[in-house]
Amino acid sequence: MTLLVWLFVAAASEPVSLPASETASMPASPTAVTPAAPTKPPLVSASFGHGIVFSLGKEIFELKLRARIQVRFSHVEPGRGSTATKIDEFMIRRARIFMEGVFLKDFKLRMQLGLAPRDMESDAPNPLRDAQISYTRLRDLSIRLGQGKVQFDRHRMTSSARIIFPERADVMTELTLDRDIGAEIYSDDLFGAGGRFAYAFGVWGGDGRNRFAPNAGLLYSLRLQISPFGSFDDAEGDHTRERRLRMAIGLAGARNNATIRTLSTTGAFYRLPGGFSHWHATADVVVKVAGFYFLGAWFLRVADEGARSGNLHGVRVTEYSRSATGMLAQAAMMTCEYFELIARYGYLHPLGSGDPALKVMHQFAGGMNFYTGASHNLKLTVDYDFAGDERLVGRHTVRLQAQMYF
Repeated sequence: MTLLVWLFVAAASEPVSLPASETASMPASPTAVTPAAPTKPPLVSASFGHGIVFSLGKEIFELKLRARIQVRFSHVEPGRGSTATKIDEFMIRRARIFMEGVFLKDFKLRMQLGLAPRDMESDAPNPLRDAQISYTRLRDLSIRLGQGKVQFDRHRMTSSARIIFPERADVMTELTLDRDIGAEIYSDDLFGAGGRFAYAFGVWGGDGRNRFAPNAGLLYSLRLQISPFGSFDDAEGDHTRERRLRMAIGLAGARNNATIRTLSTTGAFYRLPGGFSHWHATADVVVKVAGFYFLGAWFLRVADEGARSGNLHGVRVTEYSRSATGMLAQAAMMTCEYFELIARYGYLHPLGSGDPALKVMHQFAGGMNFYTGASHNLKLTVDYDFAGDERLVGRHTVRLQAQMYF
């Protein structure tokens, strides 16, 4: 199994011609060279891994256009005693178009469309994933408006184009906060300390992306992050293999009032009016050094009540919340520029008297990535994943995924 594909479009640029030197009037004086006029960025440039860039200079207008696809084959094998379904399937797991712009230096635009079936929610197939406007004039108090990821846990905040496994961990999927519509104040470099301090405080609709729920509750979130050795990239894995130690510690909390969805900002919809209110908390640490990468995370979601009952069209109905805690540990090691070993463990534990369908879950996964250079932009991933209950009864999954991100 090999991946011998490499696509590279070099951005062309015009050579700069130096003006002729001028000789001073006095013979003994050294030759003076007139400085070259400053070069302007090309109107349009393109390169693999950076997309197509239309630019008049960032102080006027710059727009980047990128696209990516993930093609996957999955085999799911139910373990003995498991109720999982056996699956053999090819799919386009993700197909995204991404646009990012800078206008008049201080205004930023971010928009992303998801075109694959699993990029959309089944009951409302809308391709819009991100649509945000940011004002960044104030370094310590930037403003972001629109639809995007709630700044909660690092594993979810990292783009699916830059994660080491084909999918994020199951415990994170259960307990995270996903995309929503709202407003944030934030800073990625608080106090101008080289990216050592960051924060984000947001107010959101609370019911997920592309939703206009009639309920009155809102979601409030706060994330704080410390990077004691300075800022570094947010991709999973350590592709640069720098010997410099890089570390980030994050803490976040949130309150979602009267959400109508079972997983707070995602999941099925409650039928009884009012929904459930939740407290959320998470903590995470990431370490990178010399090709080694580690992420550890803890999650908590606690609902105000375990169950609610009511009459729906003359029928007595009981609905449950899903309070739980969990943890995640994953690691990777780049053995060379092109090959990476990956491993993961996740654990989920229900709390209280909520949904009886929510069970203890253990997840074990391992695999490898093949890269064409130090980048997620063109890679092949092979992984094995087991998810089961406390008796280790569950399903086995093997995946082969190719990604190209222009």
